[in-house]
Amino acid sequence: MLGKYVNGRFRDQPYIAKPELIEYLYQNWTEGDLSGGGRMHATLLEPGAFARKPLCDRIPLIPVRTDFIYGTTDWMDFTCALALSPGEYDHAVMRVKDAGHNVMVDNPMGLVEAMGSCLQGDRSGHGAVFSGDSFKLNVFKLPMTAGAPGEESEE
Repeated sequence: MLGKYVNGRFRDQPYIAKPELIEYLYQNWTEGDLSGGGRMHATLLEPGAFARKPLCDRIPLIPVRTDFIYGTTDWMDFTCALALSPGEYDHAVMRVKDAGHNVMVDNPMGLVEAMGSCLQGDRSGHGAVFSGDSFKLNVFKLPMTAGAPGEESEE
């Protein structure tokens, strides 16, 4: 069942090690008396995946800066976090273009941009959508090294 999910969900991401992801998900969701997935679902969610305590009720109780990153096609609703007054609560809400719930898989470079904004600490990313384009441009500008192991030099 997990294999069908992983291979279907991440079919367009060749960089995902699918057998290892299947094993990781299996271990986290099923192993032990209180697996990570089982505990999370039982603690945070009502049957049907509805939150036991909505995000808007919990944010004011968090005593530290909290930034939220959602994919633009995420099944989770980001508008509750976005509706919180930035002046009243220390948080920022950002979205990553072309990403669903698994932002780190769907658009890793967009996630890097969003995380960079989080690390700025100035809320400049609040409400922004990150595509990953600026990160991609910088990566492709890196100089190529000659004589990498296993390569012959063309001189």
